[in-house]
Amino acid sequence: MTSFVVDSTAPLPGNGTGPGAPLFKPLPALVDTTWFIPTTQIHMGGSIRIGNYPDVLVTVHWISMLNACASVVASILVIAHCFGFFKCSDTDVPPPPTPFDSYALSDQSLGRAGPGSNPDIKPHYPSGSGTGGPGSVRHDASVATCPTRPKRRSCMDTAHMLMRGDFAARFPVYIAVCEIVFALPHAFEHALLLTTGRFPEHDKCLAFASVLCVSYGVQQLMYGFLALYTYFKVVRNYTIPLGTGDWRLFSTVGVAFGALWLFEIVTSGLGPTGYMCSHDLQKPTGLMLAYIGGFMSTFNTLASSYSYTMIAREVMGAMRMFASVRAARPADYPHVRTLENAMAAAAAQNTVLTEHQLILKSLSNLLAASMLSSTPGAIGGWATAIFATCGVVEPITGALYVLAPGGSGWVNGLAYFANMRLKARVAEVRAGSSTRSTSMHGAAPAVHGRGSIPGAGGVHSAAFSPSVVASEPAKQAWVPQEPVSATNRLQ
Repeated sequence: MTSFVVDSTAPLPGNGTGPGAPLFKPLPALVDTTWFIPTTQIHMGGSIRIGNYPDVLVTVHWISMLNACASVVASILVIAHCFGFFKCSDTDVPPPPTPFDSYALSDQSLGRAGPGSNPDIKPHYPSGSGTGGPGSVRHDASVATCPTRPKRRSCMDTAHMLMRGDFAARFPVYIAVCEIVFALPHAFEHALLLTTGRFPEHDKCLAFASVLCVSYGVQQLMYGFLALYTYFKVVRNYTIPLGTGDWRLFSTVGVAFGALWLFEIVTSGLGPTGYMCSHDLQKPTGLMLAYIGGFMSTFNTLASSYSYTMIAREVMGAMRMFASVRAARPADYPHVRTLENAMAAAAAQNTVLTEHQLILKSLSNLLAASMLSSTPGAIGGWATAIFATCGVVEPITGALYVLAPGGSGWVNGLAYFANMRLKARVAEVRAGSSTRSTSMHGAAPAVHGRGSIPGAGGVHSAAFSPSVVASEPAKQAWVPQEPVSATNRLQ
């Protein structure tokens, strides 16, 4: 048998000792492999056709350009839908909250000031136990009939309503803007690379790298923050204070990434990576920026998967609780004595169960979008940083690191519109339940407590983006001393 001996002292391609040599001595087994690209071949103003398979890189440039263009289009559509320029269906409505949603988002609806402290929404009392005497039922017209929402608002009115509403209602606009800021120069950069066949010179390369690095970090941080924000609000019942206009969020993000950008500019850490202008793989601060990118993608992946999974458990627990209440015999409760009461109660519970099922579907859409857009970026980010530390670029993991953030715009756009269609289905279910229960309203007690069922306000539009409903014990319900799910824990 013939044995091969590798001489570790032999000179390696791109492994010189001059100023163009990589920071760390490349591993011989990696550089000897024709698939890998030495980082010494990548520099500002250099050719994009590098390595032994230059056509692979050119193909990735074409795919990345089309990928980023699709994200720009999807993000523009999301913003247009948020401002009511078009509808997904006949039952689709603009995201800003209705008067009922304002109640659902208030402290009173969460039971912090008591159900009777809201002058617009008054508690209903079952027959025989109300304050107006035996057999009386208090009824508020504002609860029975929802005012017609205008189909089209001005952009200024919509913007004002978004700023007064929940953070989750504004989040689709925030993230769509971040996607456009990242994807638009990203697509233009790939078009420039394909047109000229070379990486930009120093000034242009720094401009592209500055925009792409900062927008990528903000994009990943915003996704992960919304997941954690929703988790604390729904599962832990704690709302992170953001301030007027979410200034605490923007100031924190701006200061953090502004300081990082200034540090990278001073230390010359920005430059070409072989696929785009981002971080210089031959500089220590460029390698540091590569590891930061991998960390941000990992934070997004872990925060989203954990938060949406825990919220789904809350919703499933609410579904099981409602199923147990529905399984109980109406005759066991003193306030439910007639067939009409039992039918009205069953209709209300069926509606809540249906909405919980749709919310679980919306959570699965959000989780799938998060995994599809952030997981490849996390894998590619860490792999790119590790390979760059060894002095080489691996084409497949490098392509993942480029394609994942560039495609997150259209991936999340698909999830957004899928959840808007689910919201339209919720509206249909709610309308059908309201129609069935209206004829029985005089006999059936309404539900009010620390939350509201879909027939009494419904699910806030932000529940599908993705601040969702959660289960919570209610102090007043049609079933005495039984927990009832609060379908709005939004603020």
